[in-house]
Amino acid sequence: MGFLHRIPEIEDWLDDAASSWYALTDRRYMTRMAAWRSAFDPLLRDAARASATSTSLIQARLPFSSLIFTIAGHPGLPTAPQPDRGAPVYAYEAAQLTRLDHDLLNRVDAIVSDVDLRFACIYSHEADWFSRPRYVERGVG
Repeated sequence: MGFLHRIPEIEDWLDDAASSWYALTDRRYMTRMAAWRSAFDPLLRDAARASATSTSLIQARLPFSSLIFTIAGHPGLPTAPQPDRGAPVYAYEAAQLTRLDHDLLNRVDAIVSDVDLRFACIYSHEADWFSRPRYVERGVG
C-alpha cells in the first residue's frame, strides 16, 4: 500500500462533476507534484500573484481536465497535510471537470489545477491564512 489515500467525499463529487476520473498512483503523484511545484512554487512566493480572490476566475475556466490534490509538508502552504500527524494525502486526475464544490474543496484543503499546469486554485479551511481561495496563473502579471 502506498502513501496516498482515497477520499470518498471527493470521489462522490467527481462522479457527478467530471466525465471520468482516477486516483493517481504514488509514482504518478510524485511526477505530477514535481512538475506542479516547478511551475507554481515561484508564483506562490510572490504574494501579489497568489492573492486571495473570488472563485469566479477558476469557474470561468470550466470545463477543464484537472488535478485535485494535496501536497504533503509543502512549506508555502500552512494547511499542507503533515503525514507524520496522520493527515491524508490524496491526488486525482479528472477529465472535463464541469463543476467545483468550493465548500468541499475548502474542507479538504485541495489544490485544483489544470493538467497542463497553466493555472491553479488553492483552497483552505484556515480562515486566518485564506479568507478565499487563492488563484494563480502562469504567464500573467
